[in-house]
Amino acid sequence: MPETDDVVLNPRDNHGISVGDVIEVFHPEDQHRVLFLVKNLREDFQFKEDKLESFGVVFRSNTSVVHIFIQMSHEMWIFDEYGHLYFEKALSFLNELMFNSWIVILLLSCNSIKESNCNHDVTIVLFLRIFISANGLDDILEESFHKDFHGRYYEDFYKVILQNERFVAEEKKSVLPEINMEFNELRYSIVKHLQRYFDSSRMPTLLISSSIDGNFLETLNMALN
Repeated sequence: MPETDDVVLNPRDNHGISVGDVIEVFHPEDQHRVLFLVKNLREDFQFKEDKLESFGVVFRSNTSVVHIFIQMSHEMWIFDEYGHLYFEKALSFLNELMFNSWIVILLLSCNSIKESNCNHDVTIVLFLRIFISANGLDDILEESFHKDFHGRYYEDFYKVILQNERFVAEEKKSVLPEINMEFNELRYSIVKHLQRYFDSSRMPTLLISSSIDGNFLETLNMALN
């Protein structure tokens, strides 16, 4: 986006504006007011039966609904060659891109960073798929769980961190630690949930799926619906 202080007004609706005039722009429900100095006037830029060399379309809204889904696949618990968990790298990416750059862009669309009337609702969800295998417990698996085309029994899990919350950049200070806490407790909470299907002496083998075998499409369907 080019940096410019110019404001283009439609010459057909200039209401008698002349060069040197000062225009005050404000909203009745907003205490902030902006003043513009008219430096020059251009001719009417409407035309027909011609072709534009280039154009751009800009959509601005005071309200956006955003869903952020984080897949907690098997790879999240793997260390890279530098000794960092991939989950830690995912959090770093989320912090730098989604919260710093992205939130500022949304607030700029409302013409104010510190104070705005924007209502951006954000939902953050962790999701993963657990494969379940147990010899001699096929009746329980068949009754209680799903089966994929490979014949593997599985259960999908979703953990809502934020739901339809009005989000501002400062909230990342509380959201990121909460995501990190859920990461540390996730496997324990899943085992505790699945214990209600099995006796303590007959717990099945649980395996977190890889990203390619996860419930990615099911999660996208949640956002669409």
